[in-house]
Amino acid sequence: MGPTINNLKATYEYLDEHGNPKGTLWNKDVIKDAAQLQQQVLMFNEKAAQMVHEVLKFNKKAIDQHGTKLNSNELQLQQQENTDLQSRMAELRASMGTFFPGNTYKVRTISGNSKTLEIPNYDDPTIITEGQDPTEIPHTKSRLDLCIHGIVEISNAFNADDKLDDNTIHAQLYSLKAVEISDHERNSRCTHERPPWKLWGCSWDTGTWHLDGEYWGYKFTNGLLHYVWKNIETLTEEEKQNKEDLGRLWKTLSDRLKSLIDKYQSALKHIDKVICFGLGSLHIGKARSFVQHKAAATVAEALTKLRRDNNISTTPVIILAQDPAYCSNCIKILKDDLKIIATAEYEDFFKVDRNTFVVSFAPAGPIFPIIADLTLNSAGPAAMLCDEIVIDYMRPHNEEGNWIDNEPTKNLVEGYQEKCHVEYFGDKEDYFPENSYKDFFEEFPERPTAKNIAERVGTSQEDLERWKKGYADDVKICFGDGYLYVRKNP
Repeated sequence: MGPTINNLKATYEYLDEHGNPKGTLWNKDVIKDAAQLQQQVLMFNEKAAQMVHEVLKFNKKAIDQHGTKLNSNELQLQQQENTDLQSRMAELRASMGTFFPGNTYKVRTISGNSKTLEIPNYDDPTIITEGQDPTEIPHTKSRLDLCIHGIVEISNAFNADDKLDDNTIHAQLYSLKAVEISDHERNSRCTHERPPWKLWGCSWDTGTWHLDGEYWGYKFTNGLLHYVWKNIETLTEEEKQNKEDLGRLWKTLSDRLKSLIDKYQSALKHIDKVICFGLGSLHIGKARSFVQHKAAATVAEALTKLRRDNNISTTPVIILAQDPAYCSNCIKILKDDLKIIATAEYEDFFKVDRNTFVVSFAPAGPIFPIIADLTLNSAGPAAMLCDEIVIDYMRPHNEEGNWIDNEPTKNLVEGYQEKCHVEYFGDKEDYFPENSYKDFFEEFPERPTAKNIAERVGTSQEDLERWKKGYADDVKICFGDGYLYVRKNP
């Protein structure tokens, strides 16, 4: 059974009396504790990844030698390499801290108390049995991640009598969980000898869809997907038109963003930083994350010009970005291509103030409620480019029984949204007009594959094409039902 309105009501009443500050769930001390835990987990995961790399490197060499008759010197070298690998594993393991299954860690609860939890089970890449065949060492499939809980989940800590049970798992403000290692982490999807960042940036700025007669596409080789540059002459006229339409849409969004900043310049001219939250890792085959970061860069450029034109400052508006999904290469690309200072840690929460422009779309945690609580008494942030802030914060479920997107909170709605100018800034309707997005994914909940298509007996060719096109279009959506919120009195 999920939470009810009574659960939420009891939660807000509790926070009004016991919150620190009153009426808030999140404060700097809680976020600092969560940030410290996350930093330790990131370090642990990084060293675990080093171990996985060592194992895979050893596996590859062992597999290459498999079935090959080795002489005595080669056998001795192989045994020594096995011993060295186990030694490096032991050294790394000793330096990783205590984040192994069965150990414990501490979290904060809604009451402010500290609670000890057990680290969940996940694939431990540091265990190699002596004498084990390295070709049989399993690939690591999961790792630890910090999960910040939303107010809907936390409201379950209140029982039928509206009393807080601080010992239940629902009272925890955050916890560690085992998550599947992403495709990006496993295959470094932001890496390519000629990546598409320049093309996508030009498309956003000018509407172009190719560079020097080449466009960014893909091909299959031995059943594997590869992203490559292709000559535009290989496209049909319809395919060219589709790419021209996409470039035109991005240019329209870029121009609209600049025009909105100009429209609200009196409220935005004192902004000195743009901070991005949860925009995701970069992917050479999916433009969404890069385009969202590019939009943040466009905001910073427009605000820098605005400040110079109004003789406020000649110092460029800085851009910060925070997401645990960033790898070291993502961080380098964002710095080199977009002048964005990125981090995988939680430190940017503390930098949001009344002179901040926040950019965030579909974050994996309650980013907006945290910002609303941390800035409740400081009149900030000045603006947010983000998902729609649903007004009904006392409605824990939508019509299908699922939690509301982004879990709006009282402070987010009454303390921020109601005090803002609101402008639509989305692109979902360009692909799924007339609210057809939800209907499409109810009809086709799974991506079309040979297996799925075969199972849908009787699917017409027309519906099959619509199925394929819908999933292809969904990848192109960068801002969904996005909105710009500008504080009326920043």
